[in-house]
Amino acid sequence: FALYLHRELPGKATWLGRIQYDDLHVVQTIAYRLDHYMPESNLAYSEAISSPEIDLLDHVSLRGFTMEQRGPVMVYLKRAVDILVSSILLLLLTPTLFPLLALLIRLDSKGPVFFIQRRTGLGRNTFRCMKFRTMLPLEYSAGLTEEQRITPLGLFLRKSHLDELPQLFNVWLGQMSLVGPRPHMLSDTHDFQQRAKNYHLRHSVRPGITGLAQVNGFFGKVEDGEHLRKRVEYDIEYVYTWSIQKDLSILLRTMMIPLKADK
Repeated sequence: FALYLHRELPGKATWLGRIQYDDLHVVQTIAYRLDHYMPESNLAYSEAISSPEIDLLDHVSLRGFTMEQRGPVMVYLKRAVDILVSSILLLLLTPTLFPLLALLIRLDSKGPVFFIQRRTGLGRNTFRCMKFRTMLPLEYSAGLTEEQRITPLGLFLRKSHLDELPQLFNVWLGQMSLVGPRPHMLSDTHDFQQRAKNYHLRHSVRPGITGLAQVNGFFGKVEDGEHLRKRVEYDIEYVYTWSIQKDLSILLRTMMIPLKADK
């Protein structure tokens, strides 16, 4: 790669860490060509190239391009799909399934229907993420552990992932996407960015209701350092290999998760 780069950038240093901002388009072209020689399972792209002009260049990956680096058309296309699908689902679910689940939640336990929490989104901005409530509120669960606070209905909603459906409103508002890295709590974001290399790259796209990490078995609470590392690797892989086809595949695989859990 160093020889190839030297040929494309005559007179420039071949040490990647010294690539200047003006050479970004050349590096991206080389990265695009090399992409054909890097198998999908190779997660080495997470070793990003850092530029001295970090605020302007941010990161260049050898694996591919982020959605914004591919051009505004790709960004608008993904957003258009999010608006279309979320609008259709909200029109179908708001007068039917949502009222039914809201009634069951109120009958099951005391407390509000929705659980709203501030989470980290695109560009590290925070937003209010919506879910159906699956736990007893703190005022009604003194002395109980976190696991004991989960209601019987809440356990079903979590296993079936129906508790995530209100996030369709977040998608429609532009705070989330149908597919992308899952949004983390603010405290988790602060913790994980200290523990996981290149964690911040997952914030270059909108967070999703589901994602590549989730369909590969990495969802729910982060258990340990290895769990966190694999989740972040899948998130970064999605950032650099996004396509409409991949989104559709992830959505279809997500719908199969409750069926596999029942087995």
